[in-house]
Amino acid sequence: MLSATLGVIFVLAGTFEQLADTFVTAIVPFYALAVGSVFVLRRRSNYHPPFRVPGYPVVPALFIIATILLLGNAIIDPGSRVATLAVLGVILLGIPIFFLTKTRSAANDS
Repeated sequence: MLSATLGVIFVLAGTFEQLADTFVTAIVPFYALAVGSVFVLRRRSNYHPPFRVPGYPVVPALFIIATILLLGNAIIDPGSRVATLAVLGVILLGIPIFFLTKTRSAANDS
């Protein structure tokens, strides 16, 4: 319901370019998290992937740094500051919601 409401608001409130910028801003942190998971997975003793990241650990670290700089630039830029902070705020709101639903589902499983 929240996603649908936010989608309608974003579509009605701005241009296609603004919508595309907002989408990119929303998806980039998740790419960085996925790349960051390489560091966590490589530390596990039972991790034997069929493919290894070339240039590890430099290439994934550079990607994460570039992502942080990209998001920082979007926050500094007055033209995209509000939209970027709104998108990042909605993403951060998902963290407590995740833990609340995880706790509830664990209590229901017991």
